[in-house]
Order: sequence, then C-alpha cells, then structure tokens
Amino acid sequence: MNYQDIDFSTMKHLTMPSKQSTEMAVSVTKSGEICLNGRLLQEMKKVISDEKVYVDYTEDGRAIMIRNAGKANDFRFGKNGRVRHKEFAGELEKMGYGIPARYVVIWEPEKEAWIGILQEVKNAPTYGKISTNKKRTRKKVE
Repeated sequence: MNYQDIDFSTMKHLTMPSKQSTEMAVSVTKSGEICLNGRLLQEMKKVISDEKVYVDYTEDGRAIMIRNAGKANDFRFGKNGRVRHKEFAGELEKMGYGIPARYVVIWEPEKEAWIGILQEVKNAPTYGKISTNKKRTRKKVE
C-alpha cells in the first residue's frame, strides 16, 4: 500500500482512553508487595489519620478487608501506598492464585472498612525455549 492509495476522508479519530483509576484496588505483585492504587490511597487518607490499619483476609484468599487500627496496630502502608509482604504473596500462590493478584475494593460503611474481592487473573502462557540453531532438513523424495 502506498500513502497515495489511502482515502483520508474515511479515517476514524482516535481519542484518549477513559481513565481506569475510577475503581479502588489492592494489588499483590510478584516481588511480594501489597500496593494500594492512587484512588484507594486518597480515600484512606481521608478516614485514617495515623495510617495504621488492620489487614484481614478470608481463609480462601478471595476477600481482603482493610480498616482503621488507631494506635492498636503497627501495620501501615508507606506514603506511596506500598508495603513489602512476601509471606502474603506466597500464601496466595499456595492457595493456587496467580501473582500478580488484584482485589477490587469498595468502602463498606457498616463495617467501616474497605472490602476487596479477588479478581481472576490469568497467568501469561509459558512457551518452551526456542532454539535458532536447529538445522532444517529436507525429506528425501523417492
């Protein structure tokens, strides 16, 4: 195709994609970090003054709950909304979940907590090692 063959009057306009930061989420990374996304971190700062929280999860790992701990607990996320916790990432893997894992979170006023539900994340497919040194052979025609 040559640029002279293009009908520019039929081209479609590409717009910026919508922001995906409208939902609050907690992610667990392969490096073992628990990460709050920006929106969740902003909302938590409105409710929690000293940044100390309780983080609980269900026995099957499908739900997570974050709530204000006051001075009763020393668990806190950094200013960037991250904390390294390799044990939790390992626990999720033992349960059979793929890492990275993502919990979509909502504020639950009755519990005064953020409740997250684990989203299904498919692992990237693994491929065997591809060697470029293999010689091609021709079949002999009889």
